[in-house]
Amino acid sequence: MISTVQDVTLGKLADDKLHQQSELLQSVLDNIPIMVMITTTDDYFQWVNMTFEKVLGYTLGDLQEIDILAECYPDPTYRSYVKDFVNRAEGQWGDFKTRTKSGKLLDTQWLNLKTSDNTMISIGIDVTDKVRTENQRKKLEQQLFQSKKMEAIVRLAGGIAHDFNNMLLVIMGNAQLALARMSETD
Repeated sequence: MISTVQDVTLGKLADDKLHQQSELLQSVLDNIPIMVMITTTDDYFQWVNMTFEKVLGYTLGDLQEIDILAECYPDPTYRSYVKDFVNRAEGQWGDFKTRTKSGKLLDTQWLNLKTSDNTMISIGIDVTDKVRTENQRKKLEQQLFQSKKMEAIVRLAGGIAHDFNNMLLVIMGNAQLALARMSETD
């Protein structure tokens, strides 16, 4: 009888460490407020995080059955623009109007990256509230500017009225003095 014994302790420890790191990465990616989607070169969806599912409403199973670009960007011209942006994957953020599964239109920003094996990583942020807040801020700034212009006009008009009133007082005073010097027959 011949037996061989091999110590697999280091391999087991490495597998355990890899599993822990995988769980940690999964937990982080599922709980960050950023949408993450991983696609293979043949447009097969490998993975989406929970934020992607919450924000857009599509699960990984949904993505296997639909054309996500057609669903999120129904206008063919706009969809072509989005597709070009995705294919470039130049590591720069782009702003898009993205439709959710429920039909709600969101302001989003996306970044697409390709790995060395041509796996596509898409990272997205829902900036709808930020855009609304920015628009509200601009509107309030315009209103403040308008009110300051009105205030300046009011001050100018008030200054002119005060100066005019001073001139009228002089004229009225002189007119009263002239009347007092005049005789009844004049």
